[in-house]
Amino acid sequence: MRRIGLVIYLFLAIQAVSAEELRPVIFVHGLGGSGGQFESQALRFTSNGYPAEYIKVFEYDTITWGLVMETDLALSGLSSVLGINLTKLLDEKIINKILEEPREEVMAKVFGRLDRLIDETLAESGADKVDLVGHSMGTFLLMEYVKSSPERASKVAHLILLDGIWGVDAPEGIPTLAIFGNLKSLPALEFPEGREVHGATNVYFNNMTHVQLCTAAPTFAEMYKFINGVKPDTTDILHQSGEYVKVKGKFVAFATNAKVSGWLRVYPIDENGKRLRWFPVKIIRLWDGSFEMTLKKGQRYEFVLIKDFNYMVYHYYRAPFVRDDLWVRFLASTPPADVELLITPERLSPNAKNAVGLLLVRYKEMLGEYDVDIGGVDEVYVNGINICTAKICPISKAVNGLWVFDRFADGKSNLEKKVLRFSPLPFMSAADLFVPADGVVKLTVKSRSGGMESFTVPAWPASRHSVIVQFSDTI
Repeated sequence: MRRIGLVIYLFLAIQAVSAEELRPVIFVHGLGGSGGQFESQALRFTSNGYPAEYIKVFEYDTITWGLVMETDLALSGLSSVLGINLTKLLDEKIINKILEEPREEVMAKVFGRLDRLIDETLAESGADKVDLVGHSMGTFLLMEYVKSSPERASKVAHLILLDGIWGVDAPEGIPTLAIFGNLKSLPALEFPEGREVHGATNVYFNNMTHVQLCTAAPTFAEMYKFINGVKPDTTDILHQSGEYVKVKGKFVAFATNAKVSGWLRVYPIDENGKRLRWFPVKIIRLWDGSFEMTLKKGQRYEFVLIKDFNYMVYHYYRAPFVRDDLWVRFLASTPPADVELLITPERLSPNAKNAVGLLLVRYKEMLGEYDVDIGGVDEVYVNGINICTAKICPISKAVNGLWVFDRFADGKSNLEKKVLRFSPLPFMSAADLFVPADGVVKLTVKSRSGGMESFTVPAWPASRHSVIVQFSDTI
């Protein structure tokens, strides 16, 4: 028995990846995205022994990149790459101003910033190369990057492409993994049957939608094995020891990832969303949106943002932190992609004080339409009413952000009619639901995967308050 035990021990020791062998991982997001789509994967990497400093995210202005780098597609509806007509979202003058910048200059600026991040990461870690991961539009960016010069390619150990570019050759000399999800999510992308990257390892998850593929545990398992040659010890996000965790992140503007300035206040809350103390535990001046703090592990918090030169108060709620998290992202709405302007008429109405305005976020599409390959539907309840229906959350819309507000400020709900003003936006939808600004709002997601998550938050009036709740993409 001792001999068998010794053999097993030696086998596991050989299979394990030592910290010295690990390389840094850098993630590049897609259209309208941010580092937030890699938060769960970053926590899985650290749960498997990666130093937190080895996981980096690279953020960029997806509006400018999409328009300048893919101009013809952008102005015709981005039919094969991005899946959105930017001419319906942005003012023509803004589009023309962006298009004045030469393609070469946009590429040089973005690639120059990525060069610096890679060089800084290599210097900090002492590693010889980095592993690059791109999602959606980020895969197109990374393919352009590694093929732009031999020097850049020489610093890349592995390239991972998540549900994006296809029909091209993998870069010579760089082991490449391409993972694809269900064709029915985001049909505007016009994904062909049999997508592949020639010369790469191609993996298919037909039961996953577009953004879900980026955040899911099975994707992590494939990435980890491809990079390290062995399976991860776990695909769970493990609770770390100790009473406190380090939390680091930033507020970023939707789609552009521009800086957000203002004040951040952090309050501990109970399970009913009630503040446990009248004075915040943290007050942080945000110059560029960045923050860093130590919080109690497992404690619920309310994050309150007051942007500079803005009368609105933004209340953010999310699941408690269970381990050090350096990749937190809170989305804000700013020009040129100021989505909040779509609800300005209701917000300025005298009746706004009677209703609550909500934005529900989950980086795993909220699906109200059944598909046999994906299996099951999600249920999203607001005060007991399911707003995740086939009409509001179809597979084709790939809903990651669901706006809930009293359309026309008439004190009535109508879940049978689409809120057309949100139609041009990627990954977003809206529900016309009157939520009284009285007491609390109870929110629950029953996931198609079988999990459930609930929040109870104060019913802040929409006249001066916006409530943003981020559900976990792990359920």
